[in-house]
Amino acid sequence: MDQWAAVIMAAGRGSRMQSNVPKVLHTVCGKEMILYSIERLSDAGITSLIVVVSESNYEPIKNVVGDGVEYVIQSDAKGTGGAVQTVLSVMESGVEHVLVHGADMPLVSEQSLRSLILSHTNDDHQITLLTSEIINSTDLGRILRNDQGDILSIREASEIVDANDISSEVNLGTYCFTRGILEDSLGRLNVKENGELYLTELIEIGCAQNVRIGSVYASNTNESLGVNNRVQLSQVESVQRKILLERLMIRGVTIRDPETVYVDADVNVGKDSTILPNTMILGDTKIGTGCVVGPGSTIKDSVIGNDCRVNNSCIERSVVNENVEIGPYSHIREGCTIGSNAHIGNFVEMKETVFGEFSAAGHFSYLGDADISGSVNIGAGTVTCNFDGENKLKTVIGKGAFIGCDTMLIAPVEIGAQAATGAGSVVTRDIPTARLAFGVPARIVAEDKNN
Repeated sequence: MDQWAAVIMAAGRGSRMQSNVPKVLHTVCGKEMILYSIERLSDAGITSLIVVVSESNYEPIKNVVGDGVEYVIQSDAKGTGGAVQTVLSVMESGVEHVLVHGADMPLVSEQSLRSLILSHTNDDHQITLLTSEIINSTDLGRILRNDQGDILSIREASEIVDANDISSEVNLGTYCFTRGILEDSLGRLNVKENGELYLTELIEIGCAQNVRIGSVYASNTNESLGVNNRVQLSQVESVQRKILLERLMIRGVTIRDPETVYVDADVNVGKDSTILPNTMILGDTKIGTGCVVGPGSTIKDSVIGNDCRVNNSCIERSVVNENVEIGPYSHIREGCTIGSNAHIGNFVEMKETVFGEFSAAGHFSYLGDADISGSVNIGAGTVTCNFDGENKLKTVIGKGAFIGCDTMLIAPVEIGAQAATGAGSVVTRDIPTARLAFGVPARIVAEDKNN
């Protein structure tokens, strides 16, 4: 599709969002709206993507989207017609067909875009529109046809006096144009009272010149839902979330109560896993097969191995290996790696900690900035005292060590392999391999702890 280019409209002020964030950077299921448009247009086969931005939103949009697209700045707010005029003036000469799409329509599917492109090409249209039956939007223009079904014009939403006295077919703001039509007709657009040029007027101009105009219905009526305010944002997110959950269920994931489960767009869950009610799986999270997550759990930007159980707990930016039990009511903060077959019980908090395989922390403990080897037992009430008021300091615990209840480990400190601490100890210095220490401050027993 070397002769195609897609123009993504992202320069609008979005004043109804009542936000300092550009409208197209508001997220739907954890992903910025504009990214849906870019990904689906790319998946539909268009490689030349041009994003129309304003002077004020160029930098924040580029920070999210990156350098994989071309940017055109619309200096003057002259509407959709003005935006396409600006793009056309800098478009490469080899482009013969232009697809125009609004970045605030994140539900428009790849399937609909492919159908639109195919119809435009195979039916030799000069203009092809993506349309749908109206759901509940009052922001979309209506398609006007004659008795033969030919498209005559688009009536803008602001021009509709009685919505019940007009067609229920709406314009989704996604079009295909031949380059020749744009070059011939954009200069004929009339300036509206608000100073803008409306791209929709090209339909009426084309009709008067017997231009070949076609249309394609969107694959699903929900694709007509766009975002102009926070209410519509929530409606679109609800639809997209349902799509994501159904996709997971079709792929073999059990979701007991989809109404109370929230997943983001980049989440991946393996088959035979179960997601229980009141659970949120967010960001770039990958969950293996045979897991049970929830109820009441939150996992964000983390990797969870196969056969894990996360019960009423929170995991952030961490890696959990296979066959691990976590919870209830534990918090795995960012930077943790949990080894296979580990057990983390209730009210345990970890941060920047490696927790070895077969190790256990069964009850209310804080483990921060720690490197804990395999087969270690952490007694209830253990705290790694990792902050001296200025710096975060490290605790190292060797393989097979036994940390007694209510032990305070004053970092930096190292507990040797097979070493042990007595209950209530305050450990201020290293404990050698296989030695016992207890007391306040802890003193090392002379003999090997096994004797």
